[in-house]
Amino acid sequence: MTPEQCKAARALLNWGQAKLAEAAKCSQSTVARFEAKDPKHQIRPRTIESIRRTLEVEGIEFVENGRFGVVMRRDG
Repeated sequence: MTPEQCKAARALLNWGQAKLAEAAKCSQSTVARFEAKDPKHQIRPRTIESIRRTLEVEGIEFVENGRFGVVMRRDG
């Protein structure tokens, strides 16, 4: 998951950074640093995976087949 995919996924869910952080059990500043690609702070791979899994549970699918994007599943 790229920082851009994370931002796009949040937009599809209409979630702020704080809501994602709460759901993924990390801090809002961690989400902000990841999305900003802050070179001073490396985000642990397991934290990024936790964020990704949280978004997937909410219906987000990550597209990574030579192009990068996100889509939202329609349940029903």
